[in-house]
Amino acid sequence: MRLQLITMGLIVGCLALAPDTHAEPSEAQVTSDILIYVDSDNVSVLSPQVGVRHPIDEDGGEVSARFVLDAITAASVDVVSNATYRFSEIRTEIDVGASKEVQGFLPSLSYRLSNEPDYVSHGVTAGLSKDMAGGDATIAGSYSLVLDTVGRTGTPTDVFSESLHSHSAEVSLTQVVDTKTLVRAVYSLTHQRGYLEKPYRSVPIFDAAALRLLEDNGVALGLDNFDMHRLAFKPAEEVPDSRTRHAAALRALRFVDAIDASLRLDYRLYGDSWGMFGHTVEAALVKRLPWKLRLDSWARLHYQDGVSFWKKTYTVDNMMSLPSLRTTDKSLSPYWQGTGGVRLERVWGHWKTYFQVAGMYTSFLEHLFIDSRFAIVSQGGLRWLF
Repeated sequence: MRLQLITMGLIVGCLALAPDTHAEPSEAQVTSDILIYVDSDNVSVLSPQVGVRHPIDEDGGEVSARFVLDAITAASVDVVSNATYRFSEIRTEIDVGASKEVQGFLPSLSYRLSNEPDYVSHGVTAGLSKDMAGGDATIAGSYSLVLDTVGRTGTPTDVFSESLHSHSAEVSLTQVVDTKTLVRAVYSLTHQRGYLEKPYRSVPIFDAAALRLLEDNGVALGLDNFDMHRLAFKPAEEVPDSRTRHAAALRALRFVDAIDASLRLDYRLYGDSWGMFGHTVEAALVKRLPWKLRLDSWARLHYQDGVSFWKKTYTVDNMMSLPSLRTTDKSLSPYWQGTGGVRLERVWGHWKTYFQVAGMYTSFLEHLFIDSRFAIVSQGGLRWLF
């Protein structure tokens, strides 16, 4: 569970770093990738993966399989603030999928199994797409069901075991405007119900009068001294049992003759039932270079406000007024994040290799334990095309 939360929150946040094979639909390939993540919050992740895909028709049908191993070591503020100095954990993931053209439609089905010592996740996704207007437009839709079982390391399941069910649906329309321009619109809806807390996370509670006195004396609370001033009891994190998320995204892609390169611009609007709203803008440039090289570069800016029950410090006037909803989850706080990266890819014969690196700076606008974080994510891989 600890690894699941960190890798999902930090690595997936670098959307531009997702493996991108740039393979043609008719190409079969074996892939090997490795991702390395390190940040200023004392988190490091090593993630090797291998995969294979093989086309079964000329219209996008294929079969695929992938294996991922994540190894994490962390002593972040999330860990230290809960009286744990460091932990290491391993997560494994297996993905299999297939798609096949049927009378102009392309149905697909995939399954994912993720396993770590205290968290097991099963996910199934079914999709359907169809080309229209002679292939100039593509409409697609998908539905995913994810069933998670949450536990605690070292605790028997009959003592602690919780479940989380996630339903997701997405629809998209991709339109070729002309020989050099493409646009895409996507809407996604996700509903989660079940255990949405973090089983290892407690939330510090402060006496309101004592906190006002500290502020009057110019004492600033932080990771170094919060434990001296918090109340003795340590309630666990408590969030709503359900969450509905909405996201709408637009993409424009244009080849520009003047620079002999493709430009891409993305915008994503996010909102959910917990009162969080977010905006993401990303710009990218893709250019072919001599010696069969391809250069990708991108810059991404994300801003979000916090959930409606977010507070930097939770205070009480008496023991009977404990806040019913409380969290110290950084991903639920207000912050902005900037990401930039480059990727260089080369093809020779039946082989393709790439290396990419990105830097990610996050400024947390209202968090008790951390003001900012800087991360570097590097990834490299090799493909054998046959």
